[in-house]
Amino acid sequence: IVPYSITDFRYILTVRTDNLSYNENIFHEGNITRAQFALIWSPLPGLGLSANFNYFFGTLSDRYQLQFDDVNYFDSSHEIEYRIAGPGIGFSMDLSPAPKLNIAGFIDLKPSIKLDRQFSSPLSLSDERLTSSASFPIHYGFGASYQIFRRLLVTTDYSRQNWSEG
Repeated sequence: IVPYSITDFRYILTVRTDNLSYNENIFHEGNITRAQFALIWSPLPGLGLSANFNYFFGTLSDRYQLQFDDVNYFDSSHEIEYRIAGPGIGFSMDLSPAPKLNIAGFIDLKPSIKLDRQFSSPLSLSDERLTSSASFPIHYGFGASYQIFRRLLVTTDYSRQNWSEG
């Protein structure tokens, strides 16, 4: 079980129109966790293959607080909460082509995510709830390591996940 994504940032947006000015305090918080179960097979010395079952779960929330400078307007707020849960699969490989060289790579395919969205606001009589499906983008990476001396290991890796496709 490992953290997959952690969100915790805030900012203040100041809005000014001809006759009105207010601050909107915006909070994005929460996390998504990935549980992983892997089956690993080594058909040859120096070669490892794995198939991974991933399960994603967590809660993210967006809170908005509007604070008006004008006493004719009441401060307001609303919150959108996203509950995420669903399975996915991935594959990985590691290879040792030379005694001091290791190469590895992985790919996690798009998981099938159930997304529960709940909107709540003091201005609404009831909370609005919506269930839909979603997915994370494909995540892949590769890396290599080379042992120069007994106590000196040089490594490099690359990981990519295009969130504009999520």
